[in-house]
Amino acid sequence: MKKTKLYLVVASIIFGGCVFSYAADDLPEGYYFEPGTVNSTMTISQELAMKRKNGTSEGEYDDKSFHFPEKEIKRGYKLAETGKYQEALVIFKKNIQHDEEVMKQDKYTLGDIYYIMGYCYGKLGNKANLEKYFKKSLEVWPECQTPLYELGLFYKKEGRIDEAIEIWERLLKINGAHDLALYEMGLIYEDRGSLWQAQDYFKAAAQLGNPDAEEKVKGEDWNTRSDFFGENK
Repeated sequence: MKKTKLYLVVASIIFGGCVFSYAADDLPEGYYFEPGTVNSTMTISQELAMKRKNGTSEGEYDDKSFHFPEKEIKRGYKLAETGKYQEALVIFKKNIQHDEEVMKQDKYTLGDIYYIMGYCYGKLGNKANLEKYFKKSLEVWPECQTPLYELGLFYKKEGRIDEAIEIWERLLKINGAHDLALYEMGLIYEDRGSLWQAQDYFKAAAQLGNPDAEEKVKGEDWNTRSDFFGENK
């Protein structure tokens, strides 16, 4: 048995933000990281690397197993990184023509490819395919945190708030220390007037070093807000 080659997913492809303008362009440094888990600033490529470094059975294949062509996939990542989204999609589409069950032998790379395809479609303004390929990424790699967080942001932007809550709750079950998801949940409940819940999410995110949540906690006198009283705890 040997570990499959680690395909280079260019980390800057995600730019620390999101597909559309509704996410911050840059993420602050110094997020909480518990050894053995994935924190909120890690990209999908880093999650991929961690899975293979840990030597999980899903990340180990024998010589006869399916592998994506390394050079082709690297080229696709590079094209996406440099904003050549259509050209990147051509390469990725060409390389996912195999039976999906076969491709799942390299499930982490396949999930990664689907995510980057969703990213490219988002950059091209194709919301339907953004959602489609983010979901396909999660079908292959259900616990991957990057598409979970990004899909939640997409739903929030589209006004599909219940779906955003559902996807972020799923993310927080995987990683309760995902401060960005905690902060976003706080914003949702604040907008809904559920201030007790919002406060809990902001406090949790602030404890993990999220600066926006820290500002919320410090800047709000929750006990004097007129809409805070009368709400059920």
